Amino acid sequence: MSNRKLVTIALSFFFTGCLVTRQEIRESAKGESLSAEQQRRANAEVRLQEVDEQIRHMTGRIETLENNLNITNKDKNESTMSWRNEQSVIQEKLKIFEEALSKLEEQSVMIAKKIEALQVAQATSSTKDSKSSSTKGSFDSAESDFSKKKWKEAIVSFEKYRSSYPSGKHYGEATYKIGAAFNELGMRVEAKAFYSEVVEKFPKSDWAKKAKQRLKALE
Repeated sequence: MSNRKLVTIALSFFFTGCLVTRQEIRESAKGESLSAEQQRRANAEVRLQEVDEQIRHMTGRIETLENNLNITNKDKNESTMSWRNEQSVIQEKLKIFEEALSKLEEQSVMIAKKIEALQVAQATSSTKDSKSSSTKGSFDSAESDFSKKKWKEAIVSFEKYRSSYPSGKHYGEATYKIGAAFNELGMRVEAKAFYSEVVEKFPKSDWAKKAKQRLKALE
């Protein structure tokens, strides 16, 4: 029990046992005249009763404020806990995203290295005449390799076409067929990367529809 409540209870017992009420003092004053000492004591008793009432009133207000403060602190603690939980979830999602991004970067580097290796191998092993070599980067030459199921040669040829004609009308088809060639070689990760590029860059094309079907089959 708080000191305020103890003081209030003590004063209440004191006032109850020792003091007369205001009404009693008024009635006594009507019946007979009081001496100066009696009047002074009566006034003191009235003042003490007023102080008692003020103490009771203030005690009630303090208790109300304490209750409101406890409620506010509880709400604050709950809000802090909720915020911490949300931050924990965000950090976990961010960690997953960073890990996925790191894997994608590794796959991109790996694919670039494999294409570069195929290009070097193609350049080294090529025995065709100068005319054929000069047109190797063209789309028709790449189509020829693809139709003959020369998958590695087709990948290199289509990639040369993409490098030479980044805005060419067959860019989407070339990208799709690079993915198809990788798929035929059993390189599913590389195939999915090129299929995804077709869907992203040419979403309304027929090649994007085919790429989506291939991606679904590779899941």
